[in-house]
Parts: sequence; structure tokens; C-alpha cells
Amino acid sequence: MPKHGTQSSGDGGERPDVLTAAFCAWMALFAQQVEKQTGANDKMDAIYLGLLSRFPNETERKVLGEVMSTRSDKAEADVVHALLNTGEFLFIR
Repeated sequence: MPKHGTQSSGDGGERPDVLTAAFCAWMALFAQQVEKQTGANDKMDAIYLGLLSRFPNETERKVLGEVMSTRSDKAEADVVHALLNTGEFLFIR
């Protein structure tokens, strides 16, 4: 039985499944888009557009601005982690 995230290649070996490979490629592109932004507002916009397909509202901008200024070294990862766990991100039609 293949491990989670892999498919049998037919020769006894395993290879990453297509969805896992596509998700990893998307995450790499998403990270590049965020990293090339220079200002905190631009980074917030890139994160929100990439994950939720919208810009942050004024309340979100205020909270995220505080997070970005107090946790500068880990702020982007914290924001991405929080958004990935929201109902808005997880909603599937």
C-alpha cells in the first residue's frame, strides 16, 4: 500500500501523486510572489490574493500590520498559517 501522498509506480517503487506535486509547485510560486514584495502592505496583499483571492479589509490590515511589526521575522509564516486554517480558505463548493 503506498504511503499517503504517493502512488505506486507499478514497479514496486513510489512516486508523489499529481495533487501533491501540483500543490508543492503552487506553494513555491506563492512564496516567490510574497518574497518579491518590498513593503508590508504589498506582502499582505500578495498573501491574501494568493490564498483567498481578495485583498485584506481595513480591520485585517490593521491586525496584520501589528503582527508584521511585532513578529517581523516570522510574521509572513504566521499570517499564512492563520489564513490556511480559516473557514474562508477551507470552504469548498
